[in-house]
Amino acid sequence: MFYFKKNFSILTTLLCLLSCASNFSTSLESTIDSVTIEKPGLKYNIKGFPDKLNIIFLGNEDNEKQRNVLNGIISNYYFYKNTSDYAPELRIVNLTNLEKPIKCKLEDTDSFSIVLILDKSLTNFSTKCIKKLSGLIDLLVSTETSNQIGRKNLKTIYINRNDDIINLLAYANKNDRKNTLIIDDSITKDRLFIEEYWKQIGGTTIKSTTINESTRNEDLLSEILLIKESNNRARRLSRAISLPVEHVPRRRADIDSILLSVDLLQARTLKPAIDYNFAESIEVYVIPNWESEEIFYELERDLEDTLIIDMPFMLNAHVPFIDLELVKRNRYFAIGNDAFELALLLNSKQKNKAEFIGMTGRISIRPNGQLSRKSLKVKIIDGKLKSLSF
Repeated sequence: MFYFKKNFSILTTLLCLLSCASNFSTSLESTIDSVTIEKPGLKYNIKGFPDKLNIIFLGNEDNEKQRNVLNGIISNYYFYKNTSDYAPELRIVNLTNLEKPIKCKLEDTDSFSIVLILDKSLTNFSTKCIKKLSGLIDLLVSTETSNQIGRKNLKTIYINRNDDIINLLAYANKNDRKNTLIIDDSITKDRLFIEEYWKQIGGTTIKSTTINESTRNEDLLSEILLIKESNNRARRLSRAISLPVEHVPRRRADIDSILLSVDLLQARTLKPAIDYNFAESIEVYVIPNWESEEIFYELERDLEDTLIIDMPFMLNAHVPFIDLELVKRNRYFAIGNDAFELALLLNSKQKNKAEFIGMTGRISIRPNGQLSRKSLKVKIIDGKLKSLSF
């Protein structure tokens, strides 16, 4: 039986996942071109696993994100119900925007508790409530590293876009890309963070700018590449000598890479313009905006030769246990799926050392019990997403 504090639209997902969970192939091999989402739970002995799971949402309320996370949890729930006959009772509790700490008390504190924080801050949340819950939490899943619950030995995994930025910048630095142009948008707003970290690891930001809906790609690149200034100098010279001047605009030669922290749709329009202005001679890195639900095409012609970092689930990784004609790729669905997978892993004999490719990335449990995650890096070659590394 499921207990809900609020109503969520998950019935459709439940029905479609019931039909495909039992058709899972046990082949988990990955090729150099693609990645397959793994199921470490196929090896579990479920005896002794908790017969109840608390799914607790903290922070500011976002019904859409919560609904997608729940869809991911429920999909994995039915996979193990159909394949391993493991069907714990799920108790789903919404503790967002609480003002009275007394409401934090759970009716059943004996079951395994997963807490999910899907926003940037807990500043509007009761400190007393967080403190009270800290002793009950078994697994914390947070999209922000600033969300600290306070218990030192608490199993915590951060699924954070800033980690992807750091990962991709380290990759660019390793490949001797030192002089970078940074472009973000009005949603990501992270160019200053990127600049600061890039400087820390020895990179140089030639220029950074923010693109918005009213900005034309041609105008943006003209300003950044100093093409407009070159044209103006030619006009001034022509007026000074009273003769027409043949002029080919000089483009900046001090940039060896461009990092786009933008919506995927925006990246598709910027990349061809960048190729034109740099004669396809510059490395382009993309960190997609996580707030966008835009998905990657099977063929990404406009992003040819681009290096991208994102969750494997978003980068068209093979998912043999889900019918993707019925389930749209979504980052919060991936978070829910991996949260349930980790709940099982932390109750298994592998709880102190394990590694698997989840929907959100390569997830590792270190010998000291710490959890970590790395997104997947790919390169677009002949329009297809080719896996590079985590």
